[in-house]
Amino acid sequence: MDYSRHLLIDAYNVIYKWPKLRRLLKQGSGPARDALASMVQILHDHEKIRVTLVFDGQGDEVQIERPGELLTFSYLFSAKSLSADDVIEQLVGRTEDPATCLVVTGDLAERHTVEALGASALSPDDLLAWIAVTEETLATKIRLHRKSLDSVWKNRMEF
Repeated sequence: MDYSRHLLIDAYNVIYKWPKLRRLLKQGSGPARDALASMVQILHDHEKIRVTLVFDGQGDEVQIERPGELLTFSYLFSAKSLSADDVIEQLVGRTEDPATCLVVTGDLAERHTVEALGASALSPDDLLAWIAVTEETLATKIRLHRKSLDSVWKNRMEF
């Protein structure tokens, strides 16, 4: 699997833009963070795209967590001296080919910055639409597969 493209998500920016996730913040940041990860997992799996959810952190150093065992799906928490935007800009700037990076943020200034570095940018609404299209694409594939299996089994049952 390739995973040469990298989806960098300004996670709290997206969480605050999506009402469903914003409501989850009342339960703490963990449930909102995990719900966002669950929603974008389909892009990782189907689109074969590396995903990094970037959060403003509280520690002295950048911290990386993996919600599963995959090295291509991560939570990244900035050091308290940096914002998530700063970390995203550094990641894009240090990438060998910034054109492989796709940044999701509702911050227009951040979008302009990463685009100037050579990355592409999407709004949180664009990300939500991409997820919806991918879910529908997969649902259609599953329906067609089931229909094909039904046909095979019906033919085998006739004797």
